[in-house]
Amino acid sequence: MKLRSFGDGFRHEAPAHWGCTNLEATRILDHGLMVEHHYLPSGEMDEHSAPMAVLCVCIAGEGFVKVGDESSELHANQAVVWPAGKTHKLWTTDASMTVLLIHFPGQQDLALGPDTPANR
Repeated sequence: MKLRSFGDGFRHEAPAHWGCTNLEATRILDHGLMVEHHYLPSGEMDEHSAPMAVLCVCIAGEGFVKVGDESSELHANQAVVWPAGKTHKLWTTDASMTVLLIHFPGQQDLALGPDTPANR
């Protein structure tokens, strides 16, 4: 069994060619299909599209997400889908935010499960 650590102490500054500011990242899978991003306050991802669907899962903190022309707050325990070919962006203002980005090669879109409270 092999364990892969990520988070504090395992993050590296994002490469300059990503066009991001105040972003540290950890590649969890070898081929970059699952990556942890940690945005410091005033952190920002360059707006871009991907050739595959991506599931963005916020695991800590809060910030903002933009998909196409729509923007929303994004908080811990929320997820959003970035369809293939559609521009997307993440950013923070005063707080930090940690997300997991899970890429799905060959998928154009993903369907989120129902948003149903546990007591139903």
